[in-house]
Amino acid sequence: MFPHLPGIYKVTNPDYLEANRQGVITPEQAALLGPAGSKFFKKYRRGSKLNGIIVIIVLFFFLVIQAVGIEISTPLVLGAFGLLLLVLAVQVGGRWTRARRQSSTLEEDLKRGVIHDAVGILHFGKDAYTVVLSGRELRLPQGSKEGLSPGVSYRFYYLPESGVVLSAEVLDDEPAERAADGLTATLAEANGFHLASLSANQRGELSREQYPLLYRGLISPLIFTLVPGGFLVYQLSRAGIFSGTSLAEIFTNLKGMSTSLLVIGGILAALLVWGLVLLVQSVMDIAGGQVASVEDIGYRQVRTSSDDDGSTTTQLYYQVGGIKFRVQKRGFTAFE
Repeated sequence: MFPHLPGIYKVTNPDYLEANRQGVITPEQAALLGPAGSKFFKKYRRGSKLNGIIVIIVLFFFLVIQAVGIEISTPLVLGAFGLLLLVLAVQVGGRWTRARRQSSTLEEDLKRGVIHDAVGILHFGKDAYTVVLSGRELRLPQGSKEGLSPGVSYRFYYLPESGVVLSAEVLDDEPAERAADGLTATLAEANGFHLASLSANQRGELSREQYPLLYRGLISPLIFTLVPGGFLVYQLSRAGIFSGTSLAEIFTNLKGMSTSLLVIGGILAALLVWGLVLLVQSVMDIAGGQVASVEDIGYRQVRTSSDDDGSTTTQLYYQVGGIKFRVQKRGFTAFE
């Protein structure tokens, strides 16, 4: 039933295209897009992501309350967590309702069997690829956009009510060249860059509009430097480490600290040093104003690490010629 794993549904499948031109939906398309296909995909998309920002804000609030020693009543604590659960329930319920509505509309489209067609392009939106026509936006089937490229014109055959694309045929005479230009523009936009900077970078130089991006890149190293450093100095001051007037007395006070405080201090000092290294590297990049380049086959890479508390951290990369480039989810999704 699912012959195109891992791509699942290939909109450029010639059998799909030939049937859709004649106004017919193939049994294979109906199976992949219908209830059976939906259940198959739910196994991989089960468990909606909770709003981590809200959780972090609430936890941070209670940590601050505890740090400054303010007593709060039990009803207030229960009310705050109840409000958090309500917000999360509304979000999950809204997503479930939208998904249910889309699924119902798609099933009705498949039963009617009416197919429309129009010329459009592939466009990378907020966090996924969609199809843009002159009058509306279409959804790609579950799976991937395998065979489609941004910047290339296609004739799309789609279901009119749900807006789900069934198949596509290329219309451009030189799709490879247009696809390269389209993907370049898409990757630039998804990663927060401007194509106007490309010519300067190809000369090995930073463009004027890229300097503000590098300045914003100083924020993370500064946080790594100032926050652990400030907290370390504050804790050492409270412990009376700086009460001595000479370095020898300060080292003597450090030796008298408990093992737990020394471990915490060592961790904070390591974070401080790491922040300083990142800060120096960023400043040197800005001061040098030079750009290096690498040319090779590029692909995506996911690295997942487990922490001591059982939580996992996922890092996303482009890898080109043995060099890894850290990217955000949006840039990662745009590069297939």
